[in-house]
Amino acid sequence: MRKNNFFNIRPHDRMKPKWVGETGVEDGYSEFSEPAYCIKAWLELMTEFRKENRFDNVHTIVLAYCQGRDDVDVYDYINYLCKELGLFHDERLTNKWKYARLAQAMARYETDYELDIQEVMQAMEFFNIFIV
Repeated sequence: MRKNNFFNIRPHDRMKPKWVGETGVEDGYSEFSEPAYCIKAWLELMTEFRKENRFDNVHTIVLAYCQGRDDVDVYDYINYLCKELGLFHDERLTNKWKYARLAQAMARYETDYELDIQEVMQAMEFFNIFIV
């Protein structure tokens, strides 16, 4: 796993500032000073997907999240997440618990990291980021 990056988050594009807590980039992926900053970056991505693009289900989120990546079978990823969450691929994520569970499943898929769902909930509270 890259330094505190259990979601394999890439750096922001050149038009936006780097992620809060980002300390560098290795092999095209961000490195974070603390795990909480990785969660914050993920929450910001999910917020952007939902508010700007109306991506609010596993299918659209994974397609956007994996855009430009050739190291991931997106349909395997979608099926994995749907099975983990007990959702259909086009079923809307309607509350913060579903997003926290999505974070947990994505961390497991991306890096085999066992993210505690409470870490995600605490980050939502601390950084005041609520996706729904």
